[in-house]
Amino acid sequence: MDAHNEMLVEQFEERIPVFEKIKEYALDRIKKGLKEQNITVAGVEGRVKKLDSFKGKMELKGYKYDSIYDITDCVGCRVITFYAHEVDKVAGIIGRLFNVDWSDSVDKRTIQDSDRFGYLSLHYIVSIPESTMTIEGCPDFNKIRFEIQMRTILQHMWSTANHDTGYKSDIQIPKQYSRKLAQLAGLMEMADSQYDELISDIENYRRNVKELISSGDLENVDLDWDAFQNYLQHDPFTGLNKRIASINMAEIQETTPYPYFEVLKRLGIEKLSELEEMRENYSDDAYRLAVAQLSGTDLDILSSNVGLQNVILSYLIREKGLKGLIDYYDITKGGKNSVSQAERMMKLAEKANITPAE
Repeated sequence: MDAHNEMLVEQFEERIPVFEKIKEYALDRIKKGLKEQNITVAGVEGRVKKLDSFKGKMELKGYKYDSIYDITDCVGCRVITFYAHEVDKVAGIIGRLFNVDWSDSVDKRTIQDSDRFGYLSLHYIVSIPESTMTIEGCPDFNKIRFEIQMRTILQHMWSTANHDTGYKSDIQIPKQYSRKLAQLAGLMEMADSQYDELISDIENYRRNVKELISSGDLENVDLDWDAFQNYLQHDPFTGLNKRIASINMAEIQETTPYPYFEVLKRLGIEKLSELEEMRENYSDDAYRLAVAQLSGTDLDILSSNVGLQNVILSYLIREKGLKGLIDYYDITKGGKNSVSQAERMMKLAEKANITPAE
């Protein structure tokens, strides 16, 4: 190693504590920035280049650098996203948190080579702004530039696997294996793209469902869990819940509606409009059934599903009779005492003047 390279190695060794401080600060700031924007990622990691690795690099490429400040990979951070479209969101956050050297930053996602999937990261060369953090007596803290990579979890997995094969090394692996690697790279790139497109389609679907429910166009909304939750957020059973709670001046306690979603699916309800029709047609029965249930009791805490539950029960009594109630308790109570509970509910229905199906 010549004198110039030895000088660079000496500069590197002297600054290892500074590199560690930069890495820790960068990781902490990135994590906080992601949390502030409600972005969940697969991982945030960082490293300071090992001394042996740095020496090896200087032996090969030391002539390219005048000083340690020209070397941008002494510190490296990486943000691994779940989806491709989140890479640009993360990049926006990084751009706000750090000073980006746009002349040295590179978007490797534009590379068209068929076997480069795992290396299609977005690479920013950055430094820490003095306006956000300084260390007294350590000007290098804000002067040293370092690299932040942003890529998807599939790209990260591919890059890691390729590194283990030595594919990125100077040793040329046999053509039959490199061809398979290229084929797999294409498949994984397609999977990354298709997965990102699927997530986008699901988000668009959810937005559309919200709009349809808000507009009252329930006929065109399938009954799935997202749609069911959105429907309930518009408080269709609030009025009935309050009427039922007033019987005993009871308090309403929030509980999950998921068991009743399962019941509705088992009943063959396919559209939200069918559930809304059930609510409209059976709310009065549901209230009378609640009166029969609560009269003579001191029950003062009721589930937020009490209106929905009694609407379903009233529907089953009128349309399905005893067998429908038994099926209901099989679903909601796991089959425990289903017959006796169904028979008890039929007696309450008679008391509430709800005529059961034969």
